[in-house]
Amino acid sequence: MVVIAFAQIALGSMLLGFHWGELKIGSSPFDLLREQRPDFLNIPILGQIGVGNYLEVFKDGNGLNALLQNYWMVIHPPTLFLGFATAIVPFAYSIAALWRNNDRGWISHALIWGLVCVGILGLGIIMGGFWAYEALSFGGYCVQDGVIRRNSMVRVLRNNVVIHSGELDSLKRFKDDVKEVKNNFECGLSIKNFNEIEVGDMLEVFEVVEVARKL
Repeated sequence: MVVIAFAQIALGSMLLGFHWGELKIGSSPFDLLREQRPDFLNIPILGQIGVGNYLEVFKDGNGLNALLQNYWMVIHPPTLFLGFATAIVPFAYSIAALWRNNDRGWISHALIWGLVCVGILGLGIIMGGFWAYEALSFGGYCVQDGVIRRNSMVRVLRNNVVIHSGELDSLKRFKDDVKEVKNNFECGLSIKNFNEIEVGDMLEVFEVVEVARKL
C-alpha cells in the first residue's frame, strides 16, 4: 500500500500541480493557457479580432498535425497509460516481497495483475497499429507541396534524376478512391505501367494544360 500511495501522490502532483514558493511541480489540466501564459496570445490575427475572441482561431484542432486527426489516436494513448498504471500493483507486490524476504509467495497474487497489465498494453499497441496503418499509410506517400489530383501526370525522381514519366492510375486515402489529396496529407497511389518505386524516391505531379494559340 505504501508503494501505491507514493505513486498516487506523484500522479496527483502532476495532475493537480504542486506549488511551494518558486518551486512548481506539474500543473492542473483545468488551468487556462490564456491565464497562465498570456504572451502566447500575442499574435497578429488576435490583434485584429481581439484577444477575447481567440476561440474563433484555435478551435476544432486547427493546426493539429493531420496524422493525429484520427479516432485511433484519441483512444490509443490513454489505453497505454492505463496499461502502464496497472503495472504498479505487481511492482508493489515485488517491493513488499523484497522487504519481507518472500521469494515466491507474492507471484500468485501479482500474476493476475500482470496479465491485466499485459492485456491492456497489448490492446493499446494494437490500436496504435491500426492508427499507423490508416494514418501513416505504410508504403504510401506524403504530399509536401500543392495538391495531387487523379489522372495527373507524374515524374519519378531518384537521386534527383528522372527515371520515369507517366500518368497516375489511382489515388487513395484510407483505402478509398479520392479525386485529390492536399498538402501535408498521406495518400496511396499507383502509376500506369510502372511499379519500381523505391524508398526515397520523389514524385513530381503536374497537369498538362493545352492553350489555344493566339494570332
